Amino acid sequence: MNSYVAGFIVFILVFSLAVVSNKSQTAAFGLDIEVAQEKEEKPEEKQNQQIESVSFGGAIPSGNPKANYEKYNPEDFRENLGLFILTQQQRSPKTVNRATLPSRTTTSLLWPVASRTITQDYGKRSSLLGGNVHEGIDISVTLGTAVTASANGFVSGTGDNGSYGYGRWVSVNHGNNLTTLYGHLSRINVRNGQSVVAGQLIGSSGSTGFSTGPHLHFGVYTTDTFEILSSNFGPVPVGGPINPFDYLASSQGQVLGASTQTPGGISQTPTSQIQSPVPESFIIEGPDRTRDFLLDEITFKFGGFVSGNQQATDDLRFETRLLGPNQGSEIWRGTFSKEITYKLNIKGSHQLVFEVRAKTKSGTVDPTPASWAFRLAHSQRYGEVQIGSVRPGFGSVDSEQISIRNTTNSNINITRWQIADSTSRSPRIGQGVEIIQPRSNLNFLSDIILPPRGSATIFSKTSPLGFSWRENKCTTHLSRNTFIDGNTNYENCYFEERTESNFLHDKWNVYLGLFSPILDDHSTLLLLDESGAVVDVQTY
Repeated sequence: MNSYVAGFIVFILVFSLAVVSNKSQTAAFGLDIEVAQEKEEKPEEKQNQQIESVSFGGAIPSGNPKANYEKYNPEDFRENLGLFILTQQQRSPKTVNRATLPSRTTTSLLWPVASRTITQDYGKRSSLLGGNVHEGIDISVTLGTAVTASANGFVSGTGDNGSYGYGRWVSVNHGNNLTTLYGHLSRINVRNGQSVVAGQLIGSSGSTGFSTGPHLHFGVYTTDTFEILSSNFGPVPVGGPINPFDYLASSQGQVLGASTQTPGGISQTPTSQIQSPVPESFIIEGPDRTRDFLLDEITFKFGGFVSGNQQATDDLRFETRLLGPNQGSEIWRGTFSKEITYKLNIKGSHQLVFEVRAKTKSGTVDPTPASWAFRLAHSQRYGEVQIGSVRPGFGSVDSEQISIRNTTNSNINITRWQIADSTSRSPRIGQGVEIIQPRSNLNFLSDIILPPRGSATIFSKTSPLGFSWRENKCTTHLSRNTFIDGNTNYENCYFEERTESNFLHDKWNVYLGLFSPILDDHSTLLLLDESGAVVDVQTY
């Protein structure tokens, strides 16, 4: 009896010293991202970066008791150490009222990963923690395995506990008094409050937090007891746990135990668990992710590899998709090419995500596709006003001009729109005079409005009249001050024709008032609206 008491006292002293020594070294890393983005890197660099990313929580601080107690393989000890640091009141048991739970006959949860190998079952107790319940199941998976939502719901919490607890974790509220928890993730692909559907990617498996190797901790709690508490190492999820097997669909997992131990006590992986080589994907080139993308055509370059298997790498094919409005977000399209170009005929400003996943000859796909998020800045008028001819000045601003046309049956105001080319300047279109009066002091500026199916010629130079104008039946006489060959000058023509219904033509002459050209011999020209969003693009 005395030996047990002495052992318990030693444990408490060691544990207390570990907590004190670690407290000052622990930082809370907030990780709440919508889309994980891969760096531009070579395959070997991607491997190194991936290893770094899953150890983001930091190395186990000095003084951590793992080295002393590793012989017990106490996964629940390492996870629950985070809870142990909370106050006694915070970590007091949460009572589960089973009368509030959904029926097991009508409710089921999808497995969050493909693996069914359980390395630690629900309810297993660690003597090191006085019999605390393991509040979930640990599922054996390889590093970077896709983790998906078990049912429809919304993300009720995300966190990163560094070297403590569940490391990076996500919780999902399913609206039926069930909340699921996914722990030890290497990557989080969702944000707080985001709606998710069953089977949707929410993260990638890892070994963050207190973990002895890559696996997924999957827990189920009653929502009415589930809460997220603050601690000195980030938000901690706690609640009244339920055995996940009460609701997990289909067959139960295989619990690794004595049956998988050799006579020498060495754990063996069942033959059914041997997997085909898993490919990795990476993106080499895409649009600038730090600013809005303006062009209407976009190209991605990508690649993949199978670690340690050059032949499998050479045989890789790829599947790509572009997630966004009207882009067929559920469709993966196969290709043997390592480059793809999209034509983005989309109105408005949108967040888009390009994804690519490598696929082996045997059909094994990368469970965590490489992704590239960017923002497209197209105008709501995109495609409604189109660039026609472009005439560079070849060094002279006087002969430089651009034609544009309204392709709709509605009036379109182009005042304050911009012309952007190879120079850093983006001159704006100013106001103009719709009906030129014979006496200049009666000409007043107003917005330039292209009539339905109307057009405009945009000149880089300064207007000979001092303003932009809309053509009419008499503007061909603007340079004539006297009667010539039986024709009249502008003033006489104006007073004679101004009441005619067809007096105004559907064309404007717009002058930018520049003193130097903006067009190169060959380049790409952008027509931008007043907000800087793309209306049309022309390569000349």
